[in-house]
Amino acid sequence: MQFFVRTQGDPLIYLHSIRAAIASVASDQQISNAGFNGGFNSTFILNEAIEHDPQYSRQRLFSTLFGVFSAMAFAVVLVGIFSALLACLWPARHAIAVSPAEALRCE
Repeated sequence: MQFFVRTQGDPLIYLHSIRAAIASVASDQQISNAGFNGGFNSTFILNEAIEHDPQYSRQRLFSTLFGVFSAMAFAVVLVGIFSALLACLWPARHAIAVSPAEALRCE
């Protein structure tokens, strides 16, 4: 059985009071403070639970991969735009006076 308790400040300060309240209701309930050791009876703060959750780790991995591939796609687009502009402007590189319409005309 799991209990989630929202507290103001450090949640481990209220651990003794919470244990006493659980013991008053169900004295045979075992409560441990082992942390994240893979056991079922452990006490931890919510941030630790979220960080050790496999689904959260998977979502974080996919988000990181999405960001990396997005950056790579952006770099490819920038190279493509630069090469297209260079291909259009390269023939006019020796002209002394070129109108903007002639400079941007690709053949």
